[in-house]
Order: sequence, then structure tokens, then C-alpha cells
Amino acid sequence: MNRKILSLLFVLSLVMTLFSTAANTRKISFVVLYEVTGKGYVALFDVKGDWREDELWGFVSLPRNRQINMDCGFRDDGKVSCVIPGNISRYAGRMVKLVVYGYAFDVVVPPEAKKMPILQSFGYIGGKGYVAKFKLMGKWHGDEIWGFVVPDDDHQLKMDCKFNETDKEAVCVVDGKISQWTKKTVKLVFYGYTFPVRVPGKTP
Repeated sequence: MNRKILSLLFVLSLVMTLFSTAANTRKISFVVLYEVTGKGYVALFDVKGDWREDELWGFVSLPRNRQINMDCGFRDDGKVSCVIPGNISRYAGRMVKLVVYGYAFDVVVPPEAKKMPILQSFGYIGGKGYVAKFKLMGKWHGDEIWGFVVPDDDHQLKMDCKFNETDKEAVCVVDGKISQWTKKTVKLVFYGYTFPVRVPGKTP
């Protein structure tokens, strides 16, 4: 009798361990928030593990305890796309919180869709430090070429940005303190657009 009880307890323990391991493999990571003309803002997420469609619920937490629901679903490529029906353009350049299935992400609302930066590269360049290069879509002015880095909730680092030869590209030199976050993911914020990147190690 005791052996049966011990065997049953062992099986239950094994099942619980398997469920716990499976749960730990589930993950959601933020990719980008952008505006689609005539549709509103769209937030894109990468997911890891097994997720059901009915688990993909979310909302935007705004200043003054306001909240806007997001309509989320799977894309054909497996990523999760969340449409924000409300007009959040008034918060352009400000930080809001996107929440999907309890996972929270602090992001900056990007400005008008007529302007869009595309991150081309981020890495360490000898003699310059950590440098981010952006391709600029639309017409840009010099005072719009600005940015900063959010390595974690308690820090914000400067980026010195300028046009790179033409007004179609921008280059940003990041504060050297970013080396403290080597091999960790940080957020590059350029003109309100957020780009999660992994800080590479220094190379000669």
C-alpha cells in the first residue's frame, strides 16, 4: 500500500514538474509599436511556447489611470499583432505601458506615421564607441534627430544623434556607460520610436 502511495506521489510530482517547465518556456517580448494610416497604432510581439488565441488579450495603460483595450491575434508568421483602436497619438513622444496577458512593456508612443526611422545597425566601433545607425523614411529636420537609451527601469542614457551625410540616414553615438549592460537587452528610443536591442561586446 505504501509503495502504491509513493508511486502515485512520484507520478504527480513528475506531472507537476512537466507542467511547471512548460509554463516557464512561455514568453512574450515586445518588438515595435507603429502607426498605420487609417487604422491606428499596432503593437507587435514575439511569443515563445504554446499560446491559445483566447489568451492574447491586452490593454494600454495611459496617464491619469486611463486604459484602452487592444485587439490582439496571431499573424501568419507566428508573431502577435495588437491593434489599438483608440487615438493615442496625443501621447506621441510619451511613455505608456502595453500589457499583454499580464506581461507589461514600457514603450514610447511614436509620432506621425509620415516619419519613420528604421534601425539598420547597432554595435561597437573602435574610436567612436557604441553607434546606432537609422534609415529615415519621410522628410526630417535637424531638430527631430534625437534619442536616448533606456537600459533598465532606473536609468536613461544620452544618444548624440545627427544626419549621416544625407537627410535619409542618421547616426547616434551612445553614452559610453552602456557598456555596463553588455549582452543585455536595452531600448533605443529615436524620435519616440522604440527599438529593443542586445548590447554586443566590444570588438577591436
